[in-house]
Amino acid sequence: MRTLFIILVLISSTFACEQRAARPMRIVADSVAEFESVATNVSPKVEEQTSQIIKTANYRFQVENIDSATKKIKQIVLKRQGTIANMNLTSSSYEISNQLTIRVPAKSFEVLLDELGTQSIYMDYKRISTEDVTEEYIDIEIRLKTKREVRDLYIEILKTKAKTVEDVLKAEEQIRIIQEEIEAKEGRLKYLTSKVAESTINLEIYQKLEYHEKPSEFEEPYIARIKQGFSNGWSIVKGSLIVLINLWPLVLIGGLMYWRRNSIKKFFGRKKD
Repeated sequence: MRTLFIILVLISSTFACEQRAARPMRIVADSVAEFESVATNVSPKVEEQTSQIIKTANYRFQVENIDSATKKIKQIVLKRQGTIANMNLTSSSYEISNQLTIRVPAKSFEVLLDELGTQSIYMDYKRISTEDVTEEYIDIEIRLKTKREVRDLYIEILKTKAKTVEDVLKAEEQIRIIQEEIEAKEGRLKYLTSKVAESTINLEIYQKLEYHEKPSEFEEPYIARIKQGFSNGWSIVKGSLIVLINLWPLVLIGGLMYWRRNSIKKFFGRKKD
């Protein structure tokens, strides 16, 4: 039915172009716009499509030993054809924790969660969320199909009906715009397909430790501290020297006054003799 509509659009556009040669591309563009509007507003049959569900889990539990539990979790994930996208190991005064981002085929999502739970000695929480993107998925597919048909129609116009340089440029510009829209929608569809095909598990495991205070500061070796002491002393000497150099006028005046005072004392002392 859609193909028949395209043929009718082309015939109508050709007839209009022959009758009104002054505005051929405008008439064709109006026909194409009408076709795209009708095609994209056709109601999709959602019930006939497979549901597209994005599954995500946030899971946190305590383990006996962080190292052995991490190794076991890697084996379990590999067994279910999953991958560990990120891993972040941290420690504090009271626990060691490991945060893992796991991607697993959607069909193995629930099974993997259960198998991961076998490593737990205490569960803090397990939260599962789903997002139904079926409607958006179908809408993108329909719009993509329509955009491709419109692009092909403009390519046909460019080959057979564009007679002037202006017509060629307009057709090429429309093709460029539609191609960019197609690529954007293809990217979104690819993203949704990836998220649906592989579920995400944000897992955090932790091991309790006996509380101990962290060192307040890094303690340097004894030899290094002696070297630092020499360095600090030399810095003081250099600083004092610089201060004296800056105060040389006062030092000179003080020296002259001291010398004059002694000279006067010696002079009067000779007179008394």
